[in-house]
Amino acid sequence: MRPTQIRSISPSTFLSPRSIDLPLVFDLMAAACKKMVLKAELKDDKQKVKAVKSLAVLHGIEKISVDMRDDMITVIGLFDPIDVVAKLRKVSTHVYIVSVRPENELYELTFGYLNRITDFFSEERIIGHGGHGVVYKGEQDNEECIAVKKFHLMQGLDNEEFKNEFNNLMRVQHQNTVRLVGYCHHTAQVLVEHNGEHVSARVEERALCSEYLPGGSLDRHLSNESCALDWHICYNIIKGLCEGLHYLHEGFEYPIYHLELKPSKILLDKDMMPKIGGFGFSRHSTETFNTSDVMGTSVYMPPEYISTRQITPKFDVFSLGVIILQIMAGKQSYIKCADIPPEEFIELVYELWVNRLQATISKRTSREVRTCIRIALKCVEFNLMKRPTTNEIIQELNKIDIVEWSFEFLERITNGFSEQNIVDRGGYGVIYKGVLENGEEIAVKKLHPVLWIDDEQFKNELNILMRVKHKNIVQLAGYCHHTSQIVAEYKGEHVSASVVERAICLEYMHGGSLADQLSGMILLYFY
Repeated sequence: MRPTQIRSISPSTFLSPRSIDLPLVFDLMAAACKKMVLKAELKDDKQKVKAVKSLAVLHGIEKISVDMRDDMITVIGLFDPIDVVAKLRKVSTHVYIVSVRPENELYELTFGYLNRITDFFSEERIIGHGGHGVVYKGEQDNEECIAVKKFHLMQGLDNEEFKNEFNNLMRVQHQNTVRLVGYCHHTAQVLVEHNGEHVSARVEERALCSEYLPGGSLDRHLSNESCALDWHICYNIIKGLCEGLHYLHEGFEYPIYHLELKPSKILLDKDMMPKIGGFGFSRHSTETFNTSDVMGTSVYMPPEYISTRQITPKFDVFSLGVIILQIMAGKQSYIKCADIPPEEFIELVYELWVNRLQATISKRTSREVRTCIRIALKCVEFNLMKRPTTNEIIQELNKIDIVEWSFEFLERITNGFSEQNIVDRGGYGVIYKGVLENGEEIAVKKLHPVLWIDDEQFKNELNILMRVKHKNIVQLAGYCHHTSQIVAEYKGEHVSASVVERAICLEYMHGGSLADQLSGMILLYFY
């Protein structure tokens, strides 16, 4: 399969906005994330804001940026370029396409080139082995390294795996999945001996090239003891794995089931952040296929698959649970946990980490360790219906980052909720800038103590903010729900009354709002 080629197009190609040959430009469009650059004649800041808002409502848009000097608009995401042009033309009649291309360039590499950068696929360049191929380290002319997975010369399933892995790597674009950078599908005619005669035969060479990850695979760091890496690295690996799997299950119209998730398929970058690879047996949820083709290691396979070959999203969740247990308590931990009551096992593993950290465990680390063990045990439940979804796993992890602060603490970090610390005012409360003891700044939204904001409303907003976790959404940092008793005068008498103080704490955005960047307006917060 060849990726769709998308040409860069100069503004001079078009004599007027109406002269664009849209069918020619949009020989549409690989399933990969696209980067589209346009030039639009926008008269003033108000029109620029209007243009950005019009694009923001389009499905699949991940990022929009505006170059103030050249009136260039860059759009990144999974979208139809025709929709982008149509939206902008409602704001400006003069819209020109500068370029449309994949966000990450994908190259078809020649077999000769791969031969050269891997020293003719030498033993010294081998960095991994798989069921259907060998992975080599390739050093390119620009000194950048890539991983070259050369598939074995065999017919049948191997060819299916190549197409499968290629198609799925083309689709996935996430910080916790391996990034495809190129491919090779080379056919050559050679003379071979057959039944005492020399005959012409066709030889196919296939390879997938992905980013090189110097940290190697996770299995190199696992043993019969808990992972030897520092806890913060272990936690980031666990969290990254959960987020990567959540993306595969929830990030597409039709989810991708990995079906072969295990430590050897999890690669680590230079910062020890995990990336899920090995998509050879992964499938869309709508596909039908021979379940006997799945070639995972039995310890990572759920009981319902072993007994009845049943495949659901909970297959991957089970594999994830086993991996987390192995990180936290060693390779044999899944077998051990089956013979120990859950709460006892949690305390056992928790004490193991407390001893490793020499009793210097912070409250946050304590929450991380306990939460990860609980998640792992839920994931490996025998009954698949009791296992959590990836969305529920992410919600549990997100709760770790949420801190309940006292009202006195928030008073202190906002200088007693002083006028000088006010960032913005809203219908439900006032937002203050607070400075934590470590120098970190947060935005503290102190809700008005009025009857029409009840506890239910507060809980609703808190629950919504706790559920969302995305680089483009303001993150919840903590909250406060404080009740105090005061003596107040009511109908000429002194009565005891309860005063409820509520606050929601969010990350502080130093860059201000988009409106501020576009037009120099006062910093606005939309909470």
